[in-house]
Order: sequence, then C-alpha cells, then structure tokens
Amino acid sequence: MFSALATVTVVVWILNHKVETVIILAVLVFLVYCYITRDSKVEKKAKREAQERAKAKAAQSALVKAAASRSSAAPAPVAAPVQQSQSKTINIPSEVDGMTMAYHYGDVKLEDPTAMIHNVSDGSMLTLEDDGTRVRVLVGAIHIGYLPNNRLSGMVRDWQRDKKPIRAYLLDASAPQPIIFLGFYDDVLKKFLSRNPEAKKFKLAGRPEDLAFYSVGQKCEIEQDPETGKYNVLVDGSVIGRLPASAVTYASTIESDPDMLDAVIASVDYDVEKDRDIITVYLA
Repeated sequence: MFSALATVTVVVWILNHKVETVIILAVLVFLVYCYITRDSKVEKKAKREAQERAKAKAAQSALVKAAASRSSAAPAPVAAPVQQSQSKTINIPSEVDGMTMAYHYGDVKLEDPTAMIHNVSDGSMLTLEDDGTRVRVLVGAIHIGYLPNNRLSGMVRDWQRDKKPIRAYLLDASAPQPIIFLGFYDDVLKKFLSRNPEAKKFKLAGRPEDLAFYSVGQKCEIEQDPETGKYNVLVDGSVIGRLPASAVTYASTIESDPDMLDAVIASVDYDVEKDRDIITVYLA
C-alpha cells in the first residue's frame, strides 16, 4: 500500500515538474558520461605507461645481448638509448643536437687504464681527446685510459673533425679492461635523402607491436605477409606498421617490388585519440 502510494506520488511530481525532471536526467547522464570517460582515459594512460615500460625493458635486453655478441670494430644499428652498467642503468639519448644515433658500441675495452679509474663511478659521462697519436679517455680532467687504436679511434677523429656529437659512458670500471659505451650521432635522414633525392614519404597503416622499439632515422625492412599479401614494415624484427596502398603503387611506378625498397623512419608522432604512434617512412 505504501509502495503504491509512493509510486503515485513520484509520478504526479514528475508530471507537475517536467522541466526539473529533464534537467535532473540530463545531469545524471552527464555525470555517468564523465565517469566512463575518466575511467577510459585512466585505462589508456595506464596501458600507454605499461607499453613504454615494456619497450624500455625489451630494448635494454636487446642492447645488452648485442654488446655481448658483436665486435666493436664494425658499425651496429641503433638498438635503444638504454645501457646496463654493473651498478646502474644509464639513460643514453637517442638524439643529440637534432641528430640521431647512427652507430653504437656497448663493449669497448679501454687500453692502458690508469689508477685514477678506481676513483670514477660507473655511469660517468666521458670525454674523448685526440693527442695526435692515440685517443685519450677522460672524466672531466682525469685521464683514465685510451681507446683501442683501431677503426673506432678513426671514427672519433672523423666525427670530431666534422663537429658531430659523440656520447661516451663508463660501464664497468672494475673489469680487467674497463668497458665503456660509445654512441655516434649523425643526420641520418639528411644522408638518406642526399643519396635518394627521389624518396617519397608515406604514413604507415596499423598499430606498432607493443614491444617494438623505433626512432627517427632507423633503417626498416619490408616483408610481404604471405596470408594477407600486405607489406609489413619492421625494425629489428618487430612490425611497426604496414605500407599503404599508395606506397605499393609508388613501388610499381619505379619498377620495384615493395619489399625491395629502402626505408627509414621519417617521423614518429603520438595520436592521443587512437592511443598509438603514427609513423611515417621515407621510401626509395
């Protein structure tokens, strides 16, 4: 009886207060929308942060493995701006003065280390100085050793002559031959375009794989998916997107198969609405 009376009372009130009812309903709908949108943004932000952490971890692992397996006498592709020392993780920039890392070496052994190296902590930033015979390695004004007198020393001289950035860090001062990291920076895109003035820029379709690591200037590989027939673009084995139809058409106009084109990353921009990176590449 009471319930029925309450229901009738509510209905009568609504009929007599139509404007107020509409306003209340609109406010409730707005509050629900704000709550759902807020949760969606929080979820997207958390997902994005988790992806970035996963990328950094995977990139760090890749760089450490590469350092253990390659010779320091030959150029290596950029893997990541992260390197693990014996005591700390060093954040190494992927770009300096508008130039991207063109080559890096994570296992360079110093020659003739001085006793002063024991006063220097892992992770210290180093400077390189050509004394006319060898390349000295210093922390501030402290001389701690020499670079091997091989192609690496020649690269340092070339880069310093051309006034291009170099970054060096001490990785392990306690090793019998102390180990340092060397990174050489260059205007990779400018060099690519000077060699390929006819290159065209294309925006990739699709979403990069979660663990893919990529940066402007990196060289890409193009592979055709045997199931879909579409052409995937990869960096270090990870898919970062697909060639658009316009890129396939471009390949045919220059009488080339799409997977035979040279490709480098031209730009990386984050799309907030789509919650993914938008990557463009130069093709030639």
